[in-house]
Amino acid sequence: KRYEVFRFCFTTEHLQFFLLKFTGQLIHHSQAADSAEVRDVYDRSNNFYNYFLGPRMIYTSGIFESQDETLEVAQDRKM
Repeated sequence: KRYEVFRFCFTTEHLQFFLLKFTGQLIHHSQAADSAEVRDVYDRSNNFYNYFLGPRMIYTSGIFESQDETLEVAQDRKM
């Protein structure tokens, strides 16, 4: 019954993406291209990541037992 809700049809745009972008990345893949893509992520300061990771700079979810718990307590429970 899934087809009643979602219907997937390949379009010319899908084919164009596959031939021009996806395949092109596979053929022209290089370490320099990888470095250029991730450079912006790694060149950001700790102030940027501290904004959403918190003072402990931990990138993980937490397991909350109540709405009053802090993120740090929930993260400790997960680890």
